[in-house]
Amino acid sequence: MKQKYIKPTGMVAFTAYMQMFVPLSIDLYLPALPKMAEVFSASEFLVNLTLAGFFLVFAVGIILFGPLADKYGRRKVLLAAPYIATCPSRPSSTSMNSTSRRRRTASIMP
Repeated sequence: MKQKYIKPTGMVAFTAYMQMFVPLSIDLYLPALPKMAEVFSASEFLVNLTLAGFFLVFAVGIILFGPLADKYGRRKVLLAAPYIATCPSRPSSTSMNSTSRRRRTASIMP
């Protein structure tokens, strides 16, 4: 069956991007673990739990979205996934305390 939305080169690029997502995320995340523990005054155990949580959510996502893509189609699932991923982060993005507001303002001002 011929793909009518994505050309073959686009499909290869999209597949390569999806395959690079987890290794790239880990490569960016692991070097920051010691600094995260320092900045958030958290124990090494708690900071490592975030890494375990990342792998757990990624594994559950594969198990969950695979059958959903088979049932409803890949396009619908791929369009809904970013919305589902960003909804939980919206409340935290709007609930900034005064310290982080000052830091953000100070970083914008010259």
